[in-house]
Amino acid sequence: MSPTPYPIVEHRVLGPVQRRMLRRGRRDAADLPKPGAGTVLVLEADGRFDVIPPRHLSGREEAVLDAVAAYLVDTTRDRRVVAQIAIPSHSATGDFQLQIVFQCTVDDAGLVARDNLTDVAGWLRDYLSEDPNLHKIGYDFDVDDAEDVVEVRQRAQARVTAWCSVRPPQLPGVTVKLVNVEVGTPDDLRRHRTALRSTRQAHELTDAHDDHRIARTQKYEDEIVARGPRGLDSMALVDGELTASELANRERTQRYDELHLLTETLEMLQKSGHLDRMDFNPQWLAEELSLRLTSGRDATRSGQTPALSGRLSEHPEPQRSLDNADGSSDPDEKPSRPQERSWYVDDDSE
Repeated sequence: MSPTPYPIVEHRVLGPVQRRMLRRGRRDAADLPKPGAGTVLVLEADGRFDVIPPRHLSGREEAVLDAVAAYLVDTTRDRRVVAQIAIPSHSATGDFQLQIVFQCTVDDAGLVARDNLTDVAGWLRDYLSEDPNLHKIGYDFDVDDAEDVVEVRQRAQARVTAWCSVRPPQLPGVTVKLVNVEVGTPDDLRRHRTALRSTRQAHELTDAHDDHRIARTQKYEDEIVARGPRGLDSMALVDGELTASELANRERTQRYDELHLLTETLEMLQKSGHLDRMDFNPQWLAEELSLRLTSGRDATRSGQTPALSGRLSEHPEPQRSLDNADGSSDPDEKPSRPQERSWYVDDDSE
Protein backbone atom coordinates (compact mmCIF):
# COMPACT_ATOMS: atom_id res chain seq x y z
CA MET A 1 0.00 0.00 0.00
CA SER A 2 1.49 3.32 -1.11
CA PRO A 3 1.72 6.07 1.52
CA THR A 4 -0.65 9.04 1.41
CA PRO A 5 1.02 11.90 -0.50
CA TYR A 6 2.06 14.88 1.61
CA PRO A 7 2.27 17.83 1.46
CA ILE A 8 1.19 17.89 -2.18
CA VAL A 9 -1.97 15.83 -2.16
CA GLU A 10 -2.90 16.34 -5.83
CA HIS A 11 -1.09 17.43 -8.98
CA ARG A 12 -2.65 18.09 -12.40
CA VAL A 13 -1.06 19.06 -15.71
CA LEU A 14 -3.21 21.65 -17.52
CA GLY A 15 -3.58 21.98 -21.27
CA PRO A 16 -3.69 25.30 -23.15
CA VAL A 17 -6.89 27.34 -23.31
CA GLN A 18 -8.28 28.14 -26.75
CA ARG A 19 -8.47 31.91 -27.27
CA ARG A 20 -10.64 33.59 -29.84
CA MET A 21 -10.00 36.89 -31.58
CA LEU A 22 -11.00 39.84 -29.44
CA ARG A 23 -12.34 37.45 -26.78
CA ARG A 24 -10.62 35.97 -23.81
CA GLY A 25 -10.79 32.25 -23.40
CA ARG A 26 -12.16 30.45 -20.40
CA ARG A 27 -10.81 27.39 -18.59
CA ASP A 28 -13.32 24.87 -17.33
CA ALA A 29 -13.42 24.88 -13.50
CA ALA A 30 -13.48 21.07 -13.54
CA ASP A 31 -9.87 21.12 -14.82
CA LEU A 32 -8.65 22.55 -11.49
CA PRO A 33 -8.40 20.69 -8.14
CA LYS A 34 -10.90 21.95 -5.60
CA PRO A 35 -9.24 23.14 -2.40
CA GLY A 36 -10.86 22.15 0.88
CA ALA A 37 -10.19 22.71 4.55
CA GLY A 38 -6.46 22.84 5.25
CA THR A 39 -5.40 22.97 1.58
CA VAL A 40 -4.49 25.71 -0.91
CA LEU A 41 -4.30 25.83 -4.70
CA VAL A 42 -0.98 26.61 -6.37
CA LEU A 43 -0.79 27.37 -10.12
CA GLU A 44 2.38 27.13 -12.18
CA ALA A 45 2.80 29.60 -15.06
CA ASP A 46 5.94 30.94 -16.75
CA GLY A 47 8.15 29.47 -14.00
CA ARG A 48 6.12 31.08 -11.26
CA PHE A 49 4.22 29.26 -8.56
CA ASP A 50 1.33 31.42 -7.47
CA VAL A 51 -0.71 30.59 -4.38
CA ILE A 52 -4.36 31.32 -5.20
CA PRO A 53 -6.30 32.80 -2.27
CA PRO A 54 -9.44 30.87 -1.37
CA ARG A 55 -12.27 32.17 -3.61
CA HIS A 56 -14.54 31.09 -6.42
CA LEU A 57 -12.75 31.09 -9.75
CA SER A 58 -14.55 31.96 -12.97
CA GLY A 59 -11.91 30.37 -15.20
CA ARG A 60 -11.15 33.71 -16.95
CA GLU A 61 -8.45 34.84 -14.48
CA GLU A 62 -5.08 35.47 -16.10
CA ALA A 63 -3.25 33.07 -13.73
CA VAL A 64 -5.81 30.36 -14.49
CA LEU A 65 -5.61 30.86 -18.26
CA ASP A 66 -1.80 30.83 -18.28
CA ALA A 67 -1.35 27.92 -15.82
CA VAL A 68 0.35 24.78 -17.08
CA ALA A 69 0.01 22.83 -13.81
CA ALA A 70 -2.05 22.95 -10.65
CA TYR A 71 -1.04 21.72 -7.17
CA LEU A 72 -3.18 21.12 -4.13
CA VAL A 73 -1.00 21.56 -1.03
CA ASP A 74 -1.86 20.47 2.51
CA THR A 75 -1.18 23.35 4.91
CA THR A 76 -2.42 21.67 8.11
CA ARG A 77 -0.39 22.75 11.13
CA ASP A 78 1.66 20.12 13.01
CA ARG A 79 0.79 17.34 10.62
CA ARG A 80 2.02 13.99 12.06
CA VAL A 81 4.48 12.24 9.75
CA VAL A 82 6.14 8.91 10.59
CA ALA A 83 9.45 7.77 9.08
CA GLN A 84 10.05 4.02 9.37
CA ILE A 85 13.56 2.55 9.38
CA ALA A 86 14.66 -1.07 9.88
CA ILE A 87 17.97 -1.60 11.69
CA PRO A 88 19.76 -4.97 12.05
CA SER A 89 19.55 -7.00 15.28
CA HIS A 90 21.64 -9.78 16.79
CA SER A 91 18.85 -12.26 16.05
CA ALA A 92 18.45 -13.83 12.64
CA THR A 93 14.67 -13.78 12.95
CA GLY A 94 14.24 -10.11 12.10
CA ASP A 95 15.27 -6.47 12.43
CA PHE A 96 14.26 -3.72 14.81
CA GLN A 97 11.58 -1.51 13.29
CA LEU A 98 12.13 2.16 14.20
CA GLN A 99 9.25 4.60 13.89
CA ILE A 100 10.42 8.21 14.14
CA VAL A 101 7.55 10.64 14.57
CA PHE A 102 7.77 14.26 13.30
CA GLN A 103 5.43 17.23 13.19
CA CYS A 104 5.39 19.10 9.89
CA THR A 105 3.86 22.45 8.92
CA VAL A 106 3.91 23.96 5.43
CA ASP A 107 5.15 27.53 5.61
CA ASP A 108 5.45 28.26 1.86
CA ALA A 109 3.17 26.31 -0.46
CA GLY A 110 4.88 27.85 -3.49
CA LEU A 111 8.24 26.34 -2.54
CA VAL A 112 6.60 22.97 -1.89
CA ALA A 113 5.02 23.05 -5.37
CA ARG A 114 8.29 24.16 -6.95
CA ASP A 115 10.13 21.15 -5.45
CA ASN A 116 7.16 18.85 -6.19
CA LEU A 117 7.33 17.55 -2.62
CA THR A 118 4.88 14.65 -2.35
CA ASP A 119 6.61 12.26 0.09
CA VAL A 120 7.91 13.93 3.23
CA ALA A 121 8.06 10.59 5.07
CA GLY A 122 10.41 9.20 2.45
CA TRP A 123 12.55 12.34 2.55
CA LEU A 124 12.84 12.09 6.36
CA ARG A 125 13.75 8.39 6.11
CA ASP A 126 16.60 9.20 3.75
CA TYR A 127 17.65 12.05 6.02
CA LEU A 128 17.87 9.74 9.09
CA SER A 129 19.66 7.02 7.14
CA GLU A 130 22.56 9.40 6.57
CA ASP A 131 23.52 8.82 10.23
CA PRO A 132 26.14 6.04 9.98
CA ASN A 133 25.78 4.99 13.64
CA LEU A 134 22.01 4.63 13.73
CA HIS A 135 22.09 1.20 12.10
CA LYS A 136 24.68 -0.12 14.58
CA ILE A 137 22.74 0.30 17.82
CA GLY A 138 20.89 -3.01 17.44
CA TYR A 139 23.84 -5.31 16.71
CA ASP A 140 24.14 -6.62 20.28
CA PHE A 141 20.44 -7.05 21.01
CA ASP A 142 17.84 -9.70 20.27
CA VAL A 143 14.64 -8.59 18.59
CA ASP A 144 12.72 -11.40 20.34
CA ASP A 145 13.70 -10.25 23.84
CA ALA A 146 11.42 -7.68 25.48
CA GLU A 147 14.21 -6.18 27.58
CA ASP A 148 16.40 -5.76 24.50
CA VAL A 149 13.57 -4.00 22.69
CA VAL A 150 13.35 -1.48 25.55
CA GLU A 151 17.12 -0.93 25.49
CA VAL A 152 17.17 -0.35 21.74
CA ARG A 153 14.27 2.08 22.07
CA GLN A 154 16.23 4.17 24.58
CA ARG A 155 19.37 4.15 22.45
CA ALA A 156 17.48 5.04 19.29
CA GLN A 157 15.76 7.93 21.08
CA ALA A 158 19.11 9.34 22.16
CA ARG A 159 20.76 8.82 18.78
CA VAL A 160 18.00 10.37 16.66
CA THR A 161 17.66 13.33 19.04
CA ALA A 162 21.38 14.00 18.79
CA TRP A 163 21.35 13.70 14.98
CA CYS A 164 18.44 16.14 14.61
CA SER A 165 20.22 18.60 16.89
CA VAL A 166 23.52 18.46 15.01
CA ARG A 167 21.95 18.36 11.53
CA PRO A 168 18.39 19.68 11.70
CA PRO A 169 16.17 18.61 8.80
CA GLN A 170 16.06 21.38 6.19
CA LEU A 171 12.99 20.90 4.01
CA PRO A 172 12.12 23.80 1.67
CA GLY A 173 8.81 25.40 2.60
CA VAL A 174 8.17 23.00 5.52
CA THR A 175 9.02 23.26 9.22
CA VAL A 176 9.93 19.87 10.72
CA LYS A 177 10.09 19.07 14.44
CA LEU A 178 11.08 15.75 16.06
CA VAL A 179 8.42 14.35 18.41
CA ASN A 180 9.29 10.80 19.42
CA VAL A 181 11.19 7.62 18.55
CA GLU A 182 9.41 4.29 18.86
CA VAL A 183 10.58 0.71 18.38
CA GLY A 184 7.78 -1.56 17.29
CA THR A 185 7.39 -4.85 19.12
CA PRO A 186 7.66 -7.85 16.73
CA ASP A 187 4.38 -9.62 16.04
CA ASP A 188 5.63 -12.96 17.39
CA LEU A 189 6.82 -11.37 20.64
CA ARG A 190 3.60 -9.42 20.98
CA ARG A 191 1.49 -12.55 20.51
CA HIS A 192 3.68 -14.46 22.96
CA ARG A 193 3.40 -11.81 25.65
CA THR A 194 -0.34 -11.48 25.07
CA ALA A 195 -0.80 -15.23 25.44
CA LEU A 196 1.43 -15.23 28.53
CA ARG A 197 -0.57 -12.42 30.12
CA SER A 198 -3.86 -14.15 29.36
CA THR A 199 -2.59 -17.42 30.83
CA ARG A 200 -1.35 -15.66 33.97
CA GLN A 201 -4.70 -13.93 34.43
CA ALA A 202 -6.54 -17.23 33.93
CA HIS A 203 -4.37 -18.85 36.61
CA GLU A 204 -5.06 -15.98 39.01
CA LEU A 205 -8.81 -16.41 38.48
CA THR A 206 -8.51 -20.17 39.02
CA ASP A 207 -6.53 -19.66 42.24
CA ALA A 208 -9.06 -17.13 43.51
CA HIS A 209 -11.90 -19.53 42.69
CA ASP A 210 -10.12 -22.39 44.48
CA ASP A 211 -9.46 -20.23 47.54
CA HIS A 212 -13.12 -19.28 47.63
CA ARG A 213 -14.17 -22.91 47.37
CA ILE A 214 -11.77 -23.88 50.18
CA ALA A 215 -13.12 -21.10 52.39
CA ARG A 216 -16.70 -22.15 51.70
CA THR A 217 -15.86 -25.78 52.36
CA GLN A 218 -14.29 -24.89 55.69
CA LYS A 219 -17.32 -22.79 56.57
CA TYR A 220 -19.64 -25.67 55.70
CA GLU A 221 -17.61 -28.05 57.81
CA ASP A 222 -17.60 -25.69 60.79
CA GLU A 223 -21.17 -24.43 60.59
CA ILE A 224 -23.27 -26.75 58.44
CA VAL A 225 -21.85 -30.27 58.46
CA ALA A 226 -21.39 -30.15 62.24
CA ARG A 227 -25.15 -29.74 62.61
CA GLY A 228 -25.78 -33.04 60.89
CA PRO A 229 -28.01 -34.04 57.98
CA ARG A 230 -30.68 -31.49 58.87
CA GLY A 231 -28.14 -28.68 58.55
CA LEU A 232 -27.19 -29.89 55.07
CA ASP A 233 -30.85 -30.14 54.11
CA SER A 234 -31.40 -26.57 55.30
CA MET A 235 -28.47 -25.34 53.21
CA ALA A 236 -29.75 -27.15 50.13
CA LEU A 237 -33.19 -25.65 50.74
CA VAL A 238 -31.74 -22.10 50.94
CA ASP A 239 -29.59 -22.56 47.80
CA GLY A 240 -32.55 -23.90 45.83
CA GLU A 241 -31.02 -27.33 45.38
CA LEU A 242 -33.90 -28.86 47.37
CA THR A 243 -37.55 -27.83 47.46
CA ALA A 244 -39.75 -27.80 50.52
CA SER A 245 -41.90 -30.54 49.00
CA GLU A 246 -38.86 -32.76 48.43
CA LEU A 247 -37.65 -32.16 51.97
CA ALA A 248 -41.10 -33.07 53.39
CA ASN A 249 -41.22 -36.25 51.31
CA ARG A 250 -37.76 -37.18 52.50
CA GLU A 251 -38.78 -36.65 56.14
CA ARG A 252 -41.93 -38.74 55.73
CA THR A 253 -40.00 -41.52 54.00
CA GLN A 254 -37.35 -41.57 56.71
CA ARG A 255 -39.97 -41.58 59.50
CA TYR A 256 -41.81 -44.41 57.79
CA ASP A 257 -38.57 -46.42 57.46
CA GLU A 258 -37.81 -45.97 61.15
CA LEU A 259 -41.26 -47.03 62.26
CA HIS A 260 -41.20 -49.92 59.83
CA LEU A 261 -37.87 -51.09 61.26
CA LEU A 262 -39.24 -50.77 64.81
CA THR A 263 -42.31 -52.81 63.89
CA GLU A 264 -40.23 -55.52 62.29
CA THR A 265 -38.04 -55.67 65.39
CA LEU A 266 -41.05 -56.07 67.68
CA GLU A 267 -42.53 -58.77 65.44
CA MET A 268 -39.23 -60.62 65.47
CA LEU A 269 -39.07 -60.43 69.26
CA GLN A 270 -42.66 -61.65 69.52
CA LYS A 271 -42.08 -64.62 67.21
CA SER A 272 -38.96 -65.62 69.10
CA GLY A 273 -40.74 -65.42 72.48
CA HIS A 274 -38.45 -62.71 73.85
CA LEU A 275 -41.21 -60.12 73.91
CA ASP A 276 -43.13 -62.07 76.60
CA ARG A 277 -40.11 -62.01 78.92
CA MET A 278 -39.58 -58.24 78.62
CA ASP A 279 -40.95 -55.92 81.29
CA PHE A 280 -42.47 -52.88 79.53
CA ASN A 281 -45.81 -51.15 79.34
CA PRO A 282 -47.66 -51.67 76.01
CA GLN A 283 -49.59 -48.46 76.64
CA TRP A 284 -46.34 -46.49 76.66
CA LEU A 285 -45.29 -48.13 73.38
CA ALA A 286 -48.55 -47.05 71.76
CA GLU A 287 -48.10 -43.52 73.04
CA GLU A 288 -44.50 -43.44 71.78
CA LEU A 289 -45.50 -44.55 68.29
CA SER A 290 -48.34 -42.03 68.22
CA LEU A 291 -45.95 -39.28 69.32
CA ARG A 292 -43.55 -40.08 66.50
CA LEU A 293 -46.32 -40.10 63.95
CA THR A 294 -47.76 -36.75 65.02
CA SER A 295 -44.84 -34.63 66.16
CA GLY A 296 -41.97 -36.01 64.05
CA ARG A 297 -38.39 -36.26 65.15
CA ASP A 298 -38.25 -33.50 67.76
CA ALA A 299 -35.49 -35.23 69.62
CA THR A 300 -33.39 -35.47 66.48
CA ARG A 301 -33.50 -31.69 66.10
CA SER A 302 -31.80 -31.36 69.45
CA GLY A 303 -29.13 -33.87 68.49
CA GLN A 304 -30.59 -36.93 70.25
CA THR A 305 -32.05 -40.11 68.80
CA PRO A 306 -35.05 -41.48 70.68
CA ALA A 307 -35.08 -45.21 71.19
CA LEU A 308 -36.69 -47.77 73.41
CA SER A 309 -33.44 -48.44 75.19
CA GLY A 310 -33.06 -44.73 75.98
CA ARG A 311 -36.59 -44.46 77.32
CA LEU A 312 -36.24 -47.65 79.36
CA SER A 313 -32.99 -46.42 80.87
CA GLU A 314 -34.87 -43.51 82.45
CA HIS A 315 -36.61 -45.94 84.87
CA PRO A 316 -34.32 -48.33 86.73
CA GLU A 317 -35.53 -51.85 87.17
CA PRO A 318 -37.11 -52.18 90.66
CA GLN A 319 -35.36 -54.42 93.18
CA ARG A 320 -37.02 -57.77 93.78
CA SER A 321 -37.71 -58.75 97.43
CA LEU A 322 -35.39 -61.34 99.05
CA ASP A 323 -37.48 -63.44 101.44
CA ASN A 324 -35.37 -66.61 101.59
CA ALA A 325 -32.91 -66.99 104.35
CA ASP A 326 -30.04 -67.51 101.97
CA GLY A 327 -30.83 -64.29 100.16
CA SER A 328 -32.24 -65.95 97.04
CA SER A 329 -35.54 -64.91 95.66
CA ASP A 330 -38.56 -67.04 95.20
CA PRO A 331 -39.05 -67.78 91.54
CA ASP A 332 -42.81 -68.04 92.03
CA GLU A 333 -43.09 -64.69 93.72
CA LYS A 334 -44.03 -61.68 91.53
CA PRO A 335 -41.82 -58.61 91.65
CA SER A 336 -43.02 -55.60 93.54
CA ARG A 337 -44.40 -52.68 91.46
CA PRO A 338 -44.10 -48.97 92.14
CA GLN A 339 -47.29 -47.21 93.07
CA GLU A 340 -46.94 -44.36 90.59
CA ARG A 341 -47.86 -44.77 86.93
CA SER A 342 -44.86 -46.11 85.00
CA TRP A 343 -44.01 -48.29 82.09
CA TYR A 344 -44.25 -51.44 84.31
CA VAL A 345 -47.42 -53.49 84.13
CA ASP A 346 -49.32 -53.48 87.42
CA ASP A 347 -50.44 -57.12 87.72
CA ASP A 348 -52.59 -56.43 90.80
CA SER A 349 -54.68 -53.97 88.84
CA GLU A 350 -55.59 -56.55 86.25
